[in-house]
Amino acid sequence: MTSVDREIYDLILRYFNFGKTVDDDYYRELLRIVVKGESLESYIKEIKFDEEVPGGFYTYSERQISIDIRSSSIFANREARLFRFFDEEKRLAKLLICAHLLLHEVEHAKQFKLLDSSTDSVEYEILKASNLEHELVSREDYSEDNELLESMLGMWQSRYYKYYTFCPEERMADIGSYKRCYELSKNMGSIALRVSDYLLYSLYLSYLKGYDEISNPTKFYLSRINPKFDYAIIESSLGDVSVGERFYYGIDVPLGAKKILHRKSKALLMRSKR
Repeated sequence: MTSVDREIYDLILRYFNFGKTVDDDYYRELLRIVVKGESLESYIKEIKFDEEVPGGFYTYSERQISIDIRSSSIFANREARLFRFFDEEKRLAKLLICAHLLLHEVEHAKQFKLLDSSTDSVEYEILKASNLEHELVSREDYSEDNELLESMLGMWQSRYYKYYTFCPEERMADIGSYKRCYELSKNMGSIALRVSDYLLYSLYLSYLKGYDEISNPTKFYLSRINPKFDYAIIESSLGDVSVGERFYYGIDVPLGAKKILHRKSKALLMRSKR
């Protein structure tokens, strides 16, 4: 466990052991830990609590994460009911689910950091093609004209929401945040056993997202949101990637691998009903 994850772990258990529920301070402290520990000060300046934002949202131009505590709590309660948690399990699950919601937005900030680094990697190439917000905000001809920038961002966002299920940025942010919370839960003792099952179930669903409709969700998404992009650029950068990495990137995976994940996710859900 990294020092940052240790601090997150301590925060979650402190809230759990003292019977505290998720509040503004929980999100603020969690964000402080991650921003400082992962050098994200240039990418996340503040957190805003906004009831008009469903769940959470990261805004690159403002370097801000917006969170709606009410809708986040509703989401956490709904997810907790899925696994029929007992009261103590439910309290821990809500703390971890809300941590996931914030860490998901942090993953988006880290994606922008990666784009600024121009690192030669598969993830960089996918984000560069997918994340048009970074390009638009970074271009001087747009950044100096607020009206033009808002218009271009609006057109990009309409397509982004239309094809959200297949978006690689969302896939990678979901996988990264669920995996982190799952690893944290595995160290929390017997009280977290079924909560860990839930987080692993959610992680599997994140891997499978979009694959029931499309064999290559990322390629499909890019063809809709950035039709001029040459997908061969990504194919040439792949090299020898594992099946797990292919799920992470949202590219072609063996049919057998998808069937295995489906079986594993259903088994976890069935185990929760016993």
